[in-house]
Amino acid sequence: TVVNPSLSAAFCACDPDNKRKEHLFLHGTRYQYAGAIAKEGLDPGKGALSPGVFLGGLALKAHTYASKGPGPQDEDGKRRYTMFVVRARPCLKSGDSERSFGVWRMLAKERMQPIFLIEYAAPDWYGRRVVGNAG
Repeated sequence: TVVNPSLSAAFCACDPDNKRKEHLFLHGTRYQYAGAIAKEGLDPGKGALSPGVFLGGLALKAHTYASKGPGPQDEDGKRRYTMFVVRARPCLKSGDSERSFGVWRMLAKERMQPIFLIEYAAPDWYGRRVVGNAG
């Protein structure tokens, strides 16, 4: 699903000369938050874990965040999950920070624009670390 195109204006206004490098990232989120994010964008002040929005490039990592709040269960037993493709312009001078393995903590709503909402189904156990003897 394409997310609210009007969010593009704020994103473009934050760097009108397009001097900062733009990246595409993934952001996994609880199913219940997807509607608000699609409508209003990502808000660093509403982070469930800490201030900032975490963006990265690995779908499995994004899924670990999405799996903290799955949506309804399908007839086949799979749960519904959501993640966003996000266009972003990280800026170290403005407080954004790169964490390990290409994960960014973004602090300004204006430098992020969710562009696609991905809703998918997966088994409840998918993405969990398997511990013990596989046998």
